[in-house]
This record gives sequence, structure tokens and C-alpha cells, in this order.
Amino acid sequence: MDVAAGSVHAYNELFGLYPYTDLDVVEGYFLIDGLPGGMEFSGLVLISSEFYASEGPYTMLDMPVVVVSHEVAHQWWYAVIGDDQVDDPWLDEAFAVYSSILYFEEKQGQKAAEVQLLENCTLPYRLVAWAGGDRPVATSLLDFGDALSYSAIIYGKGGLFLHRLREILGDQDFLGLLQSYYAEFKFGIVRPTDFYTAMLNAADGAAQEKAVSKLYDDWVLGATGEPISLDDLRGLLDLLK
Repeated sequence: MDVAAGSVHAYNELFGLYPYTDLDVVEGYFLIDGLPGGMEFSGLVLISSEFYASEGPYTMLDMPVVVVSHEVAHQWWYAVIGDDQVDDPWLDEAFAVYSSILYFEEKQGQKAAEVQLLENCTLPYRLVAWAGGDRPVATSLLDFGDALSYSAIIYGKGGLFLHRLREILGDQDFLGLLQSYYAEFKFGIVRPTDFYTAMLNAADGAAQEKAVSKLYDDWVLGATGEPISLDDLRGLLDLLK
């Protein structure tokens, strides 16, 4: 409950106000492909019972904090700004992943956020990409054959895309982009072109606009992403340890 309340407070400051009076966070006895997780609905978040245990495998690596802050973020990206969750799942999942990273940054500092980016975005994406499974972030749910690839591309690569966008725009303009995007499209349904236009509007000058457009073409529409070697993977695994 502390994480849920802290997430609402952080996202109110980062993105714009949560527009409703209630948010229910509920323990649920359910699994997703055999594993505990969370599930978002408008005004309601379900969290698997395993995350309420005082100890165990699912309490490691800050997983309860990750899951709760991720699902609460869906109240902004899914419940207020709607999207097609089948054809454009990255428009809520990638945003929820990166919102959780921003939550860690706000509450635990830059180092904690870097660890979350590594664990939840960089490592899953690069493992799948190295195995030949790279594909555009803008891929339909129906085009994935397994949950691992889906998670690595939509959550991992999608979250990394937003991080790269932040690096191009800078912290202040990146958060300004999310705030203006939220204000313009809340209570509506967005398509990828809506966020692309918002990105271009946030760019400062022709050079930055060109960099933003290339990033979108390479990562969201294409499968260029980041080249990966076995040595890169070893380095990531060593860092994770």
C-alpha cells in the first residue's frame, strides 16, 4: 500500500493528476502463464498473492515494488490515455515499464533506477535480440509466439526506446513531453502517430527533430535497435550479478 500510494504521488507530479477519487489495489489469487504478476483495470489493480509473502523467490530484486508501481502506472497509460492493447500494446506497457523506473529514481535514487532499467529492459531485450528475435516495438500482440519475446520487445525494448528518447530530449523536455501528451489525450484513444507527433513537437530544433525521428524509425517501426554481441551479454550478466 505504501508503494501504491507513493506511485500515485510520484506520477501525479511527473505526468499529471490522477483524475479519480479512488484506486483499489487488491490481492488476487491468480497466475499469468504460471507466474505471479499484476493486472490493471480502470481504478483497480490486482496483485498476485505471492508478492505479499514476507520472503521467497518473488520478493527478491524488488519485484513487489516493480509490479505494484508498474500496475499503478497503467492508471495513466491505459486507463486515462487509452490505446489498442492488441495492435499497439507498447503504448501502455512500455510507458508503464518506464514509469516504474522513474518511480525508483524518485524514491530510491539514480542508481536504483539504472538497476531497474538493466534488469527489466536492457537485459531481456538484448538476450532476445542476440538470439535473432529483434523486431519493431510497434508489433501486434498477435504476432508474438511466446511470452518471453513479447515481454522483451514490448516491455524491454519499448522501455529502452523511451530512455533513449529521454537522452535525446533531456530530462526536463522529456517530462514536459509526457505531461503535454497526457494533458492532450486523456480520456481518449491514441495511436502510435499521436505519440510520434508529440515527440516531434517536443524536439528543440531541426537536429533534435531529426534524431527523434530516426530513433522512432529504428526502434518503433524497424528492428535496428542496438547491435549485441556475446561479450556484451557477458558484461550485462556480470553487472547484474
